[in-house]
Amino acid sequence: MNLDRFPLGRPRVELPPGRPKYPFILVADFVYLWPGYGKWAPLDIAVPAGYQTDLLSIPRPLWPILSPFGQGVWGAFPHDLLYGTRFSLPDQDEGDARAMADQILFDAAVDSGASRFRANLLFSGVRVGGKGAWNDGSAEEASDDLQAMVEATDRWNQKKIFLA
Repeated sequence: MNLDRFPLGRPRVELPPGRPKYPFILVADFVYLWPGYGKWAPLDIAVPAGYQTDLLSIPRPLWPILSPFGQGVWGAFPHDLLYGTRFSLPDQDEGDARAMADQILFDAAVDSGASRFRANLLFSGVRVGGKGAWNDGSAEEASDDLQAMVEATDRWNQKKIFLA
Protein backbone atom coordinates (compact mmCIF):
# COMPACT_ATOMS: atom_id res chain seq x y z
CA MET A 1 0.00 0.00 0.00
CA ASN A 2 1.27 3.47 -0.86
CA LEU A 3 -1.33 6.13 -0.09
CA ASP A 4 1.23 8.88 -0.77
CA ARG A 5 0.48 8.30 -4.45
CA PHE A 6 -2.99 9.75 -3.84
CA PRO A 7 -2.05 13.29 -2.75
CA LEU A 8 -5.63 14.61 -2.58
CA GLY A 9 -6.82 11.65 -0.50
CA ARG A 10 -9.49 9.10 -1.19
CA PRO A 11 -12.02 9.56 -3.98
CA ARG A 12 -15.18 11.26 -2.76
CA VAL A 13 -18.30 10.22 -4.60
CA GLU A 14 -22.02 10.75 -4.58
CA LEU A 15 -24.77 8.53 -5.89
CA PRO A 16 -27.37 10.35 -7.98
CA PRO A 17 -31.02 9.26 -7.77
CA GLY A 18 -32.33 6.70 -10.20
CA ARG A 19 -30.29 4.10 -12.01
CA PRO A 20 -27.89 5.91 -14.33
CA LYS A 21 -25.42 3.97 -16.49
CA TYR A 22 -22.53 5.40 -14.47
CA PRO A 23 -23.89 5.69 -10.91
CA PHE A 24 -20.83 7.12 -9.12
CA ILE A 25 -19.93 10.80 -9.51
CA LEU A 26 -16.69 12.28 -8.17
CA VAL A 27 -17.42 15.39 -6.11
CA ALA A 28 -13.77 16.53 -5.98
CA ASP A 29 -10.74 16.07 -8.20
CA PHE A 30 -8.89 12.80 -7.56
CA VAL A 31 -5.20 12.44 -8.38
CA TYR A 32 -3.05 9.34 -8.75
CA LEU A 33 0.73 9.75 -9.05
CA TRP A 34 1.60 6.72 -11.13
CA PRO A 35 5.28 5.78 -10.76
CA GLY A 36 5.51 4.33 -14.26
CA TYR A 37 6.29 0.78 -15.24
CA GLY A 38 8.87 -0.67 -17.62
CA LYS A 39 8.98 1.49 -20.73
CA TRP A 40 6.30 3.87 -19.43
CA ALA A 41 7.40 7.00 -17.59
CA PRO A 42 5.69 8.28 -14.42
CA LEU A 43 2.41 10.08 -14.97
CA ASP A 44 0.17 12.26 -12.79
CA ILE A 45 -3.44 11.33 -13.57
CA ALA A 46 -6.00 13.91 -12.49
CA VAL A 47 -9.59 12.66 -12.59
CA PRO A 48 -11.92 15.69 -12.60
CA ALA A 49 -14.73 16.42 -10.19
CA GLY A 50 -17.98 15.52 -11.91
CA TYR A 51 -16.51 12.45 -13.60
CA GLN A 52 -18.98 9.54 -13.71
CA THR A 53 -18.03 5.88 -13.51
CA ASP A 54 -19.47 2.47 -12.70
CA LEU A 55 -16.24 1.71 -10.79
CA LEU A 56 -15.03 -1.82 -11.47
CA SER A 57 -17.07 -3.34 -14.30
CA ILE A 58 -17.28 -6.82 -12.85
CA PRO A 59 -20.20 -8.96 -14.07
CA ARG A 60 -22.80 -9.43 -11.33
CA PRO A 61 -22.47 -13.26 -11.19
CA LEU A 62 -18.85 -12.79 -10.08
CA TRP A 63 -19.66 -10.34 -7.26
CA PRO A 64 -19.69 -13.00 -4.50
CA ILE A 65 -16.02 -13.74 -5.20
CA LEU A 66 -14.84 -10.39 -6.64
CA SER A 67 -16.85 -7.40 -5.46
CA PRO A 68 -16.70 -4.29 -7.68
CA PHE A 69 -16.73 -2.19 -4.50
CA GLY A 70 -13.88 -3.89 -2.62
CA GLN A 71 -10.19 -3.19 -2.16
CA GLY A 72 -8.54 -1.58 -5.16
CA VAL A 73 -11.59 0.34 -6.29
CA TRP A 74 -9.55 3.56 -6.28
CA GLY A 75 -7.80 2.24 -9.38
CA ALA A 76 -11.09 2.34 -11.29
CA PHE A 77 -11.10 6.15 -11.43
CA PRO A 78 -7.89 6.75 -13.40
CA HIS A 79 -8.43 3.54 -15.40
CA ASP A 80 -11.96 4.45 -16.47
CA LEU A 81 -10.90 7.98 -17.37
CA LEU A 82 -8.03 6.70 -19.52
CA TYR A 83 -10.38 4.21 -21.22
CA GLY A 84 -13.10 6.83 -21.71
CA THR A 85 -10.71 9.26 -23.36
CA ARG A 86 -8.68 6.53 -25.10
CA PHE A 87 -5.73 8.47 -23.70
CA SER A 88 -2.39 7.84 -25.33
CA LEU A 89 1.02 9.39 -25.19
CA PRO A 90 2.66 10.79 -28.34
CA ASP A 91 3.80 7.99 -30.69
CA GLN A 92 1.85 5.39 -28.66
CA ASP A 93 -0.45 3.01 -30.52
CA GLU A 94 -3.88 2.04 -29.15
CA GLY A 95 -2.82 -1.40 -27.95
CA ASP A 96 0.07 0.04 -25.97
CA ALA A 97 -2.12 2.84 -24.57
CA ARG A 98 -4.72 0.32 -23.40
CA ALA A 99 -2.03 -1.90 -21.86
CA MET A 100 -0.69 1.14 -19.98
CA ALA A 101 -4.18 1.99 -18.67
CA ASP A 102 -4.59 -1.60 -17.47
CA GLN A 103 -1.20 -1.49 -15.72
CA ILE A 104 -2.30 1.75 -14.03
CA LEU A 105 -5.40 -0.06 -12.71
CA PHE A 106 -3.19 -2.80 -11.26
CA ASP A 107 -0.73 -0.37 -9.66
CA ALA A 108 -3.41 1.96 -8.26
CA ALA A 109 -5.28 -1.03 -6.83
CA VAL A 110 -2.15 -2.23 -5.00
CA ASP A 111 -1.23 1.31 -3.92
CA SER A 112 -4.71 1.77 -2.41
CA GLY A 113 -4.58 -1.45 -0.40
CA ALA A 114 -5.64 -4.35 -2.62
CA SER A 115 -3.66 -7.55 -2.42
CA ARG A 116 -1.51 -8.38 -5.43
CA PHE A 117 -3.77 -11.41 -5.94
CA ARG A 118 -6.90 -9.24 -6.17
CA ALA A 119 -5.11 -6.67 -8.34
CA ASN A 120 -4.04 -9.47 -10.69
CA LEU A 121 -7.66 -10.64 -10.96
CA LEU A 122 -8.75 -7.09 -11.84
CA PHE A 123 -5.88 -6.72 -14.32
CA SER A 124 -6.63 -10.07 -15.97
CA GLY A 125 -10.30 -9.15 -16.24
CA VAL A 126 -9.64 -5.89 -18.08
CA ARG A 127 -7.03 -7.49 -20.33
CA VAL A 128 -9.55 -10.17 -21.35
CA GLY A 129 -12.77 -8.16 -21.36
CA GLY A 130 -11.73 -4.54 -21.74
CA LYS A 131 -11.22 -4.19 -25.48
CA GLY A 132 -14.90 -3.49 -26.11
CA ALA A 133 -14.93 -0.83 -23.40
CA TRP A 134 -11.79 0.78 -24.88
CA ASN A 135 -13.61 1.19 -28.21
CA ASP A 136 -16.96 2.12 -26.62
CA GLY A 137 -18.31 5.65 -26.43
CA SER A 138 -18.48 8.51 -28.83
CA ALA A 139 -15.66 10.77 -29.95
CA GLU A 140 -17.64 13.68 -28.48
CA GLU A 141 -17.80 12.03 -25.04
CA ALA A 142 -14.08 11.23 -25.22
CA SER A 143 -13.32 14.83 -26.18
CA ASP A 144 -15.41 16.20 -23.30
CA ASP A 145 -13.72 13.84 -20.81
CA LEU A 146 -10.29 14.71 -22.19
CA GLN A 147 -10.98 18.44 -21.83
CA ALA A 148 -12.11 17.90 -18.22
CA MET A 149 -8.96 15.81 -17.59
CA VAL A 150 -6.76 18.62 -18.96
CA GLU A 151 -8.50 21.16 -16.72
CA ALA A 152 -8.13 18.89 -13.66
CA THR A 153 -4.46 18.38 -14.51
CA ASP A 154 -3.99 22.16 -14.68
CA ARG A 155 -5.62 22.51 -11.24
CA TRP A 156 -3.36 19.75 -9.88
CA ASN A 157 -0.24 21.37 -11.35
CA GLN A 158 -1.16 24.68 -9.69
CA LYS A 159 -1.81 22.92 -6.37
CA LYS A 160 1.57 21.12 -6.56
CA ILE A 161 3.31 24.50 -6.59
CA PHE A 162 1.72 25.39 -3.25
CA LEU A 163 2.33 21.95 -1.73
CA ALA A 164 6.05 22.01 -2.58
